[in-house]
Amino acid sequence: MSNGEESEEVGSPSTRTCGHSREKKSDINGNEKLTDLGEVKEESEEADGYAADTETGGKGIYSRPATSSGAKEEQSQKIRPPSRSDSTFMTKPKQEVSRENSRLISSRSSTSLRPSGQASRNCPPSSNNRKTVSRANRKSRPQSSGSQTDRFQSSESESETDGPRTRLDAASVSDIEFGGVDITDERAWDTDLEVEEPREAYDHTGKASYIEGCKRLGVIPASYFLRHMNDPHLDMKHHGLGVIGVKAIAVSLVSNPHVTHLNLRDNWLGTEGGVAICEMLRENCFIVDLDLSDNKLGMEFATVITDVILSSGNLTHLTLSGNNFDDSAGQHFAEAIMNTRHLEYLNLSHNRLGEEAGVALGPAISENSSIKHLDLSWNSLRRKGAVCVAMGLKNNVFMKKINLSWNGFGLDGSLALGDALKGNSVLQELDITNNRITAEGAVWIGKGLAVNETLKTLKMATNPMESPGCYAVLAGILRNQSSIIEFLDFHDIQVNKDFQALLQQVQN
Repeated sequence: MSNGEESEEVGSPSTRTCGHSREKKSDINGNEKLTDLGEVKEESEEADGYAADTETGGKGIYSRPATSSGAKEEQSQKIRPPSRSDSTFMTKPKQEVSRENSRLISSRSSTSLRPSGQASRNCPPSSNNRKTVSRANRKSRPQSSGSQTDRFQSSESESETDGPRTRLDAASVSDIEFGGVDITDERAWDTDLEVEEPREAYDHTGKASYIEGCKRLGVIPASYFLRHMNDPHLDMKHHGLGVIGVKAIAVSLVSNPHVTHLNLRDNWLGTEGGVAICEMLRENCFIVDLDLSDNKLGMEFATVITDVILSSGNLTHLTLSGNNFDDSAGQHFAEAIMNTRHLEYLNLSHNRLGEEAGVALGPAISENSSIKHLDLSWNSLRRKGAVCVAMGLKNNVFMKKINLSWNGFGLDGSLALGDALKGNSVLQELDITNNRITAEGAVWIGKGLAVNETLKTLKMATNPMESPGCYAVLAGILRNQSSIIEFLDFHDIQVNKDFQALLQQVQN
C-alpha cells in the first residue's frame, strides 16, 4: 500500500467506526495490521467532549496517530475545540463567569462538544450505538509508547486548564451561597439536627403553672400560696380566694407531689369552685386530707364529691361542715358512706341534714366498712332519722368514733342508742351532747352501758336529765365489771350531793 492509501479519510468504514479508533502498524515482516486503540468513553462522563484530545495529544477529536505525511496534513486541518484556559475567560467579571460556568456545565451534561460535521457523520445520536469497553479489553489491548506520551502531555494540559477554573467556581459559589454570612459564627449554621425551639425545663414546684393560671384567669397570685405551696400541710383558710382564685390553685395542685393536707376552709368557693377542686382530686394522687368547710358548696357539689370519694384511692380524710347540705344531699352522702373503701374520716357537721337524711344514712352506716370516725353534729337528726342512725350504729363493726351532738335524738333516739350500745362491740367514743335527752332517756342509755365492754369516752353534757339521769348512767357503769369507761362528760347539768357520792365511788 502507498502512503496516500494509508491516510484514508477519517470516519471511513475500513479504519473507524462510531466511537472506535484503530491504528495501522507494520510488523517485522513488513505486513500491515490494524491495532485497536479502544472505544471512546461515554458521552455522559464529565470530560467526554475532550476524551479524544487525551488519546491523541490534542490533535483533533477523532484523529488517530498519523503514520504518513498525508494523514498529518489532514489532521492539521481538523477543527480544534476552543481551550478552556482562554485569557478572556479569566478577565470576565465574576457574575458573567459564574453564568458562563453554569451554561458550560449544563451543556456538558446534555451534549458532546464534537465538531458538528464529524459528530453527525461518524456517530449517530442514537444511544443504542454507544458501547462500553470492559476492563479486560483495556488490559488486553496493546498500547504504544507514543499514545502513552500523548496521554501524559494531554493530562498535564488538562490539569493546567482546569486548575484556575476550579478555583473560580469555588469563589463564585462562595459569593452566591455565603454572601452576608459569617462562616466563623457557629450560630449562623443551620443543620437538620438543631432544635429551633428550646425545650422548657419541667417545673416540679408548680409555681410557673400557678402564675400562668392566674394570668389566664385574670387574678392576682396569692403570695402565701407561692411561699407554702410545697409544704406537706398547706393551710389556706380565710384567704378569700373565691371561685377564680381557687381555680388557679387547683391547676397548680394537679401535679403537686408535696401537699398532702389541704385546708381551704372559709374561702367562698361556691359550687363552681368546689367542682374545680373535685376535678383536681381526680388527677392528684397525693392529697389525703381535704377541708372544704364553710364554702357554700351546694347540692351539685354533693353529687360530684360522691363520685370522687368512690373513685379516689388516696383521699382518707374529708371535712365538709358548714355547707348548707340538706336532705337531698344526704342521699348522695349515704351512697358514699356505704360504698367507700378508703375514706376513714368524714365530717358533715353544721349542715341541714334532717329526718330524711337520717333515714338514708342509717343503712349506710350499718354497711360501712372503712369509716372509723363520723361527725354528724350540729344537724337536725330527729325522730325516725335519729332512730335509723342509732340502728345503723348497732350493726357497724368498723366505726370507733361518732359525734351525734347538737341534734334532736330525744327519747326515741335515746332508746335506740341504748340498744346500739348493747350490740356494738367496736365503738370507743360516743358524743351525744345537747340531744334533748331526759332522765328517762338516760335510763335506757345506762342499761346499754351495763353490757358494753368497749366504750371508753361518753359525752352527755347539756342534756335536761339532771341528777336522776346522771345517777342512772353511773349505776349502769357500776353494774358492769368489764366496763372500761375512762371519761364521762356531764357538764352544764345540775346534780345533787347524792350524785357526788356515787361519782366518787365510780372513780375509785
